[in-house]
Amino acid sequence: MALARVYMWTSHRIELEKSDVQLLCRADGDPRPTITWLDRNDVIVKNDNKQYEVRAAHSILLTVIGQVYCSKKCVDY
Repeated sequence: MALARVYMWTSHRIELEKSDVQLLCRADGDPRPTITWLDRNDVIVKNDNKQYEVRAAHSILLTVIGQVYCSKKCVDY
């Protein structure tokens, strides 16, 4: 077993106004951790929000100005 860790992330990103922005978050560990995106109010970001698109490759697409962060969670079996 290895402790879960985030090893790659987008810490800052500057884009042109009204441009979509993709942020990355990669984690590893044993068992493999899951990645969750949270907004500035610690609410889990879901795809039902038109401002965000959570992607399968542990990334998120922001379509409006906002702040999000990723969190890792490892479930023991």
